[in-house]
Amino acid sequence: HAQMNNINFDDLDNPYPELCSYTYDINDDGVFLEGEQICTQPVMIFGASKNIESKEVSFYITFWDGRSWRTLPEKRETLFSPAKIISLASYGLSVHGENAKKFIKFLDVFESENRERLVPKLSFSRLGWFGKNQFAPYEPGMVFSGQENQELYDSVKEAGSLEAWIVRMRELRKNTVFRMAMAASFASPRLKKAGINPFVFHMWGPSGTGKTVSLMAAASIWGDPQNGGLLKTVNSTTNYAVNLAAFFCSVPVFLDELQTMSKNDWSSIETFVMAIT
Repeated sequence: HAQMNNINFDDLDNPYPELCSYTYDINDDGVFLEGEQICTQPVMIFGASKNIESKEVSFYITFWDGRSWRTLPEKRETLFSPAKIISLASYGLSVHGENAKKFIKFLDVFESENRERLVPKLSFSRLGWFGKNQFAPYEPGMVFSGQENQELYDSVKEAGSLEAWIVRMRELRKNTVFRMAMAASFASPRLKKAGINPFVFHMWGPSGTGKTVSLMAAASIWGDPQNGGLLKTVNSTTNYAVNLAAFFCSVPVFLDELQTMSKNDWSSIETFVMAIT
């Protein structure tokens, strides 16, 4: 006979009614196994992803934090390790040294019972080309799984009016340097297809000559052109700048204030260019 689904909420809305739990009881007060409380919050795995490069599997879990359903994407190795899963307590999940092993057993059983509903989607943790013709973040059906770079990923987005942007850019492109900056930006995703090495387009000159504005216009092709968005300063460590280039990959990196190089660990423009390319 049909098994009974033990996910029952009284005051909470169930965000994923298609999920089921036959072994554990999940309700407003948490997760239970034969009357024993495993977790003081309701928790469910609702999705899965598989990284297109590393092949690592991640799960997406949701839990009630007292105010709303909160979502956490985590690698499978974290969710199924007693030593690592307790790190999720910093996000408000009620998992600790005392209940970690039983909590992991619950997740394992829940995943097994919902395996057909948790078919992993392809995910990416950097931008640019994958395989022959896949390009993140514009590939349908792929999801982002690089949480450590979430702010960078969020900067690549669509906003405003394309028609208004074209009218404004057409006028500004009468300036040669401005036009070259935009051309460099448009060229970035074509490099891999053409088998061409990365390059740097460097603008310099006195203040007030439009360098930053040109850079922002070139960045607006891809997303948020503001400082803190796609526009970054070079006043940073070697690792930061190199990791920035590695994350954006086929999408251009926009770096302002090159004159601040003397304040960090770049010894010269040559070492800077070598590192980021």
